Amino acid sequence: MFLVDMQGNDLCSDHSFESHRILPFFASIGEQIDNISEVSGVPHIIKKLTYEKSNNTDEALFELLVATLYLRNGYNIKFIKETPPVKQPDIKVVTNEGRDFYVECKRVSRKGEYSSIEESTWDSIWKELCKTMLSTNKNYWVDITFKKELCDVSPKKVIGAFKRLHISGCGPSGMKFYSSSFDMVLHRVNQVKLTSHFSQNLVKPLTPQIHDLIFGNVDANEKRSTACLAKKIERHGNQNSVLNIFIDKLKLCAGAQWRCSDTQSISKRAKYFKSIAGRAAQQIPQEGLGVIHILYETNEGPNIEIIRREKNISAFKDFSSKNTLGIFLHGVHFYPMTDHFEWAETLSEYSITENLQDSIFEKPLLLDFDMQGEAGITGQTHWEQDIKK
Repeated sequence: MFLVDMQGNDLCSDHSFESHRILPFFASIGEQIDNISEVSGVPHIIKKLTYEKSNNTDEALFELLVATLYLRNGYNIKFIKETPPVKQPDIKVVTNEGRDFYVECKRVSRKGEYSSIEESTWDSIWKELCKTMLSTNKNYWVDITFKKELCDVSPKKVIGAFKRLHISGCGPSGMKFYSSSFDMVLHRVNQVKLTSHFSQNLVKPLTPQIHDLIFGNVDANEKRSTACLAKKIERHGNQNSVLNIFIDKLKLCAGAQWRCSDTQSISKRAKYFKSIAGRAAQQIPQEGLGVIHILYETNEGPNIEIIRREKNISAFKDFSSKNTLGIFLHGVHFYPMTDHFEWAETLSEYSITENLQDSIFEKPLLLDFDMQGEAGITGQTHWEQDIKK
């Protein structure tokens, strides 16, 4: 909410990796703002969205997003107010044929519990590794493939591997280190590109531009960390803001790109959604029929998403609920670039009714608004498209 507010009030204050994630949601909702403002029960959703102590902002946004989907397809809808302790669906959809049905929305956490722990472990490694990298007085980045779960890897060994590669020297193709726990490749940052860009531009930390300068490209499917030491900074826009600091002159930078190929890590990150769908189905009234929408971000990389999809296909073969017409999984991904951003959505259907999607929707995508241009359904998942790039 803070970043969206900044977009309208202070363009110099932004965190592009985060704002580019949420702007498509708000744009899709905004396109239907006049219609959704008239929906019965919307004040209740807005209250949930803006309540100071609420920890369900993502869920409230998703309910609004699903509501816009049905409005975009010509349905009359109303939000159903919560009546604890009784669990209720989120939306009632009224059709022209009188075949009303209920909709339950489930927003999967951006990161699962295991992924959060794994990334926290990486952050501890990076905190020490980047200090060591910057202490060399050279601009380096490393590519690390962990062969064991990160909790079983010694940070001292990671730092030791970097020191060995630094002492050995780094040629144009990079120096490589191999061990039973991890592999590391050491690269020099393109100093000519770095110097040339900073001589003409101010650069904000933690942006796609920094990734392009350090790693040589911007890849939203890679897990990356960066560290920059500035000689001089400038603050633009609102002087009371916290996101408007730009680097004018750069002293040093370091970067790391990492992944984990351990089978346990891969399996735990490739979480599937049968249990979530089961809980959602229990909220559909026994006397009615319902549709379930589940939103998740495909931020674990294409290979994980291939496994996740296989798990979902296998799991939902055995899914049964007498009052659930079908389940729609909306996998979304965001691609920040140096001068723009893109997004993708893959819709998967699991239903007792063949081609439920076609019978309900003319426009089935959640993130569907005028800016999308020619993007749309291709018959191929976006992670498969990413692999082919």
